[in-house]
Amino acid sequence: AARRTNRVVAELVAVMQLFSGSMLGLIAPPPALRVAVQATWRRGDEVSRTYGPRMMANWDPVRFATTAAFFNAPPSPGELLKRVLTPPPVRPDGLLWSAERPELLEWGPLDDVVMGGVSRSTFVTGGSYATFSGIVTSENNGGFAGCRSKALRPALDLRRFEGLRLRLRGDGNRYKIILRDDYSWNGIAWAFSFDTTNELQTIEAPFPAFVPTLFARSVPGKKLDTAGINTLQLTLSKFEYDSALNPAFTEGPFRLELEAIEAF
Repeated sequence: AARRTNRVVAELVAVMQLFSGSMLGLIAPPPALRVAVQATWRRGDEVSRTYGPRMMANWDPVRFATTAAFFNAPPSPGELLKRVLTPPPVRPDGLLWSAERPELLEWGPLDDVVMGGVSRSTFVTGGSYATFSGIVTSENNGGFAGCRSKALRPALDLRRFEGLRLRLRGDGNRYKIILRDDYSWNGIAWAFSFDTTNELQTIEAPFPAFVPTLFARSVPGKKLDTAGINTLQLTLSKFEYDSALNPAFTEGPFRLELEAIEAF
């Protein structure tokens, strides 16, 4: 009874935070007032920087607001009750998401618009796969496009599994699959990078190979809580880890066809 009471209190606190400013995790300074580092990236290790003020005329405030609303909408009373009463799920088959079971995760775009950038993406399910596609550019100090699932409450308990397996077809870019094991919007992001081809691939990502990061910088001394996986994310970024560039990153159109994500 005490444990359930604690869960009720935690859920109520979470809802109060949503109403009292949790969107701050998505809010960036007004683009026209930002003093930016203008960067021209070459493939490999060559980086040229020019410092100076920069106006962000192409930044889309409507798309920014849409992103914030998607991830910060408060739960309905029925959803809140379901969160409190439902025990943490264990999926015997290991299936986290598939094109045949799209309801298992609710995906939304999370592009560099949240930082003033102009990359854009969509995640569309149809037929035997979902298509994560769009245009990625480093203009306006951006350089990443992504799709992120809404946080699962309760979280997934994956302690009996060794990692994740993805079935997909790519475009030659290097992508990341990201996990989160707490509900902080800008908390630790556990990232695993993988290269793609235009052929159907099976990617295996063992849990010990996921790198704990904050804004693409590794954070030592952390351990992934596989009993509390609440969010999944796919990202195409010009950055790898710790300021290193993604060696297989190409600006412009991209396309990743995803059939399924499962634990193994």
